[in-house]
Amino acid sequence: MLTYFLSFVLLNYGIDKVFKAQFYLPEPNILFTPFGLLDRDILYWSTMGISYEYNLFLGLAEVLAASLILIRKTRVIGILVAAFILMNVVAINFSFDISVKAFASLLLLSSSLLLVPFGVSLQRYFIQNKAERMPKLPKIPVPWFSRRTFHIAKIALVAVVLGQAVYPFWKSGIYNDDFAERPFLHGAYRVIDSSDPNLKMIFVHRDGYLIFQDENFRTNDYKLRINPAKNELSLIDYDGSETILEFEYDKVEGLLTFSNKDSDFFVKSETVNWREMPALQQLFHLSID
Repeated sequence: MLTYFLSFVLLNYGIDKVFKAQFYLPEPNILFTPFGLLDRDILYWSTMGISYEYNLFLGLAEVLAASLILIRKTRVIGILVAAFILMNVVAINFSFDISVKAFASLLLLSSSLLLVPFGVSLQRYFIQNKAERMPKLPKIPVPWFSRRTFHIAKIALVAVVLGQAVYPFWKSGIYNDDFAERPFLHGAYRVIDSSDPNLKMIFVHRDGYLIFQDENFRTNDYKLRINPAKNELSLIDYDGSETILEFEYDKVEGLLTFSNKDSDFFVKSETVNWREMPALQQLFHLSID
């Protein structure tokens, strides 16, 4: 059970990385926030999110480890690969204060426990340079199934796990989240004119948030609901209070204007092409002089 648990978790996380769904592209508000104002976990996550190639490498490594673990003859190699991957994951989670420390530690402990039966053989091979056959693990008893039925059940279980990991990407037809369609008004906007002289930037987050940034890079965020039919933005703060703003969006000119008819608040802003920022450019230098 521990073997299949470890394999399936690695398979899920690996496929998420292959399709760029775990370390996603940094949101515009992150890109326009100075380095020193970001928490370490956001910094790490954002740095990982700018490289598709490295996500692909890590994802394939995890898928490879998961696949080797499922095959009895390559299980030891797969567990060793998984252990090295998970040691790195645990080190990252503790070093960058990422909030899955307990789960990552559980996975590392699982891989360590699975290596216990092979401990003596591995010690002789790696330390004493004495190659020998790995001990054979006892076969799983199948008292109420025939062996063929048991193997069919295993194949079906693997197919279900693989299917649920891949299906969302197959259904959407998106194999790299960097190019997934963003919601209406998503992006970064530079303030041209506003009733608030300190307001500098506005961001529409893909998860449905409107974020205001002032000239000192302080931010205020609100849950956002957009009603294109009525040209209304609904902003909900953390107390549950709702504010309705009327908006106009000129897609050709890239101008977004909104105001509150019950107050003097208004903002006029222009679109900023956040995808052209240096951090997102896929440059490659073979050497640096």
